[in-house]
Amino acid sequence: MRYQDGKNLESFNDHTNDNKESEDNPEQGAIGQEQMEWAKQDIAQASENGANWVVLDYHKPVYSASYHALQDEDVQVTREDFVQLADELGVDVVMQGHDHNLTRTKSLVYSPDNFAYGAVEDTKKKLIDGVEHHVNPVGVTYVIPNTSGTKAYDAIYKKGAEHVAKVRPKLDWMGEEVTAYWNSLFDIAEQPDDSTDFAELHSNNRQSQHEHFAVYTVTDNTFKIDFYSVEGDIHGNGERTVTLRDSSGISKD
Repeated sequence: MRYQDGKNLESFNDHTNDNKESEDNPEQGAIGQEQMEWAKQDIAQASENGANWVVLDYHKPVYSASYHALQDEDVQVTREDFVQLADELGVDVVMQGHDHNLTRTKSLVYSPDNFAYGAVEDTKKKLIDGVEHHVNPVGVTYVIPNTSGTKAYDAIYKKGAEHVAKVRPKLDWMGEEVTAYWNSLFDIAEQPDDSTDFAELHSNNRQSQHEHFAVYTVTDNTFKIDFYSVEGDIHGNGERTVTLRDSSGISKD
């Protein structure tokens, strides 16, 4: 799917569940080569068309507070390509899913020198209507607005490398230094639902009391990201409250 609002914003949706071996995808990556080439060409064309903002959205995340981004083999096959593509082609925001937690990275630039393929850009910041904005970033902001359904994943990395290895043995290679570096890439990486269930269950925790959504407000010069919490038991009296939890933005002067 692709849509265009004048020349203000262009969005590209990649299907990242294509992990079946085929001639187009011999390594069983999250995306095949044909679609990757389409994305490269279309994003480049959007810039040539003069789009102010370019947004790439796909399902399986390359930056997340939970485990899929660093564990799933199909993501690992393609994660460097995705990060490099977004960086080199000037994507502004990447919208992700799959890991149901609240995630917003700092402005990240592609780096082939570390396991994350990302490094934090030292951006200038300013307040616009009380919200901190990155000013003229070169890098990319990656977001996950948690869940609008009933399934939540814990933010495992915030609990340290020992906890990560306990709940996801395949990630036992992540020592404290590596885990700290991963955590440093995010402005927000958490699971706001503080259920006691997360003491034993880090993924697929089913609940209906705490959900989230994101609102993206786009002008010619600003891109604002608002995360909202929706709280209340839909199986009880039906009363629910909506609260703004986090705001951030990007500004192009």
